[in-house]
Amino acid sequence: MASNSELKLETLTKSNVTSFVQCVLELVANSLAAHAAAIAIRIHTEKREIQVIDNGNGIRQDTLESIGECNAKTMNNQQGTYDLSESNNRMLISIRHLSDSFTIASKYRNSMETFMKRIGIFLHVLFKVYKVGCAPTLTQIEQRPSHGTTVSIYGFHGMRENSDVKTICYFIAALAVAELKVSFSIRDEEQRRVALRIAKPHCPIDILRALFGKNLPLNRIWSIRCSAKYNTKYHGYIGLSEKNAMQCIFLNHRLISCSFILKLIIDDFKKCLDVSFRSKFNDKNIFILFFLTLKKHEFTFTTENGKKLLMFHDMQKILNSIKACAFKCTTEGITVCAEILHL
Repeated sequence: MASNSELKLETLTKSNVTSFVQCVLELVANSLAAHAAAIAIRIHTEKREIQVIDNGNGIRQDTLESIGECNAKTMNNQQGTYDLSESNNRMLISIRHLSDSFTIASKYRNSMETFMKRIGIFLHVLFKVYKVGCAPTLTQIEQRPSHGTTVSIYGFHGMRENSDVKTICYFIAALAVAELKVSFSIRDEEQRRVALRIAKPHCPIDILRALFGKNLPLNRIWSIRCSAKYNTKYHGYIGLSEKNAMQCIFLNHRLISCSFILKLIIDDFKKCLDVSFRSKFNDKNIFILFFLTLKKHEFTFTTENGKKLLMFHDMQKILNSIKACAFKCTTEGITVCAEILHL
């Protein structure tokens, strides 16, 4: 096991909105945190427009009034640590600063009213037409048919690549592996086509095969489970693909980067593999979808040299938990099918 000094470096993981893809993933994470059962995404990469619609709990009117705004606490805490709720607001502030304008329309659960917050200068855009105005405004609008939230972003100036739509589809499909009772759809408005549609409920194996090979056999897929004796909650899948595979960690629905956790999982996984598998596949053929769930007091956001970072409070406990039980089903000879049926 690594020393405390080594762990200190590895507990810092990037969590900053700088690209088109990250913006979409952040909004989807917010929808999942609001217990949405259906999430629809519309994107136009050329016009730099993003819209995420969900049927989650919605946002209270008083919360909507201050959301995406720089308050005194935010301004005075540029280099300190802050909790999850403040981090979510900072993410929206980051998106706001990288956009020409955006709107948040929401109907809170059990409410009969729908409110919209507008921030920025509004012109004729893909999704709707708004009057020009600079100051943030909150107005009551025509009622949504159900509770939930719609976030529309116009003129997003973050980094873009030609493969953005494909990358977004990949990560949303990866999230769907853990969210079996949530439907997802992505519409590419530039190409006027549906790029991804995942109905609910769905089978994780079908999605894994779509991501890592349609003929991926079950004997190359292992589920990752946490023992009940540990407070750390995680689950996921690991397996062997014929092609180069991606390795992802999600913390509370958000994609993070932590090479130490990935290395630990891969090293332990290879020890469990049959010799024939180890000789045929290398690390690039190992796919990982790892979903970690932590409570607010178990991690903290901080800033370092202008970058937003994430720090786990007890990394040693997390690593011990992963090392102790991540591949218990493999060592005990439990079939993958038995694990999947109980997912």
